[in-house]
Amino acid sequence: MRQHRVSLATKQNQKIGLMVGCTIKTRWMLVKQLATIKEKIMEYEFNFETTTGAGGETVQCVLTYETDEEGTYAENLKSIHYEGTDVFALLSEEQFMQIEMDGTMKLSSHLVAEADHSASVDYDMRGI
Repeated sequence: MRQHRVSLATKQNQKIGLMVGCTIKTRWMLVKQLATIKEKIMEYEFNFETTTGAGGETVQCVLTYETDEEGTYAENLKSIHYEGTDVFALLSEEQFMQIEMDGTMKLSSHLVAEADHSASVDYDMRGI
């Protein structure tokens, strides 16, 4: 049986090689496995406010991230608005990195608080 190399993108956007046979049954099984993996990966948006610039102006930001059973990854800024105007392309590299770092820290705090709240609700519901 002839073998083909198929590359799959992992969640860290690295390529791994997977040897699979060229039979239709094997390819169908691989497609089903990939569909299952994609269903488990969820993409979310997190809205937050932060300050930037010399005047410390408040901007509204949207951070997208993906999550799976291991946690969050692929955090990326989707948009940055100041008074309703998109200023994403106007920011310096330093401002962009500062906003992205602030967003990931706020996301982390938000997810911890959400998990704590969920655990307390589960604990309270045990008595019912």
